[in-house]
Amino acid sequence: MLVCCLVNISTYPIEATDVIITDKTGDVCSQNIWDDEVTVVNSSPYIDVKNIDLTQATYHQQGKQVTLSLQVAGYIENRGNASGYDFVQYTFELITSGQKYSIWYCNRTCSLYYNNTQINLTSSNFSVVGNTLSITFSLVSADELYENFSAITYYENGIHFPEIYVFLGDIAPNSGVRARQRAVPAPRTGDRAPGRGAW
Repeated sequence: MLVCCLVNISTYPIEATDVIITDKTGDVCSQNIWDDEVTVVNSSPYIDVKNIDLTQATYHQQGKQVTLSLQVAGYIENRGNASGYDFVQYTFELITSGQKYSIWYCNRTCSLYYNNTQINLTSSNFSVVGNTLSITFSLVSADELYENFSAITYYENGIHFPEIYVFLGDIAPNSGVRARQRAVPAPRTGDRAPGRGAW
């Protein structure tokens, strides 16, 4: 379910935009890297699946300032780093009338990407409380209008590749297998698996 509203917050020409996405639980998927088979998983010996099972994502914009939040069925798990082989990552993709933004959070580190620019956000920009991750940053321009956003969670374990390779993930809004395939990040230098990972 997607809810969007524009609210006048003062007599000044500044508007606040709020978007709420809800996501059903129990829809974390694993995609096999060898045959692209997608399977819904409820448990894993490598991670508590609830920690990447999205329940809600929210977007709030006031002027140039944006706050993105997500909630999971378990808790926000701080594990590994995105250049490693055993990590959990929480990601937002935001499209406005002027830019496309990607925001990545992994184990108390957070980065903002847009237009070939990377900004390493500090702890003053994000917070983790139980099952909720919130990230605040500034848009390039206050004139940017909201168009679309999504939240993506995933867990990757390639320590024992190729014998074992685990890639589990969830996305909100839930647009089915095609959206999941598009959401898998591009391979990094030194990736273990050919093509996409499994989720």
